Amino acid sequence: MCRYAARSVAHRAAGNAAEAARMRTGAQAAARASGLPAVKALGAGGLTPMWTWCRANVPDVEPPRLPKRPRPTGTATTRPPEADVRPGAFCSPAGATGAHRGRGYVCKGPGRPRWRR
Repeated sequence: MCRYAARSVAHRAAGNAAEAARMRTGAQAAARASGLPAVKALGAGGLTPMWTWCRANVPDVEPPRLPKRPRPTGTATTRPPEADVRPGAFCSPAGATGAHRGRGYVCKGPGRPRWRR
């Protein structure tokens, strides 16, 4: 139980929520299968009581060091966000894109460009 609890703590600190939940479930199952009544009672609780019990009763258990999970930065596209436009108004530069009420517009036209669909 304590190995699972230590791994769950490490994954939670590293930002791996799914793996932390998987390790917590393993710790709960191991606690419920234990022959010790105090440990068996911990199987119904969360990670904090299990980890507290492990730190107090198993002195050599330590969470492994895991690298922090990188956070996603920005958006996946390299296009700049579309401008909020007024259909029919003059625009610049030709070929620019924009949106008005959810509809896409392009800056185009003969002569002076205007926002067109």
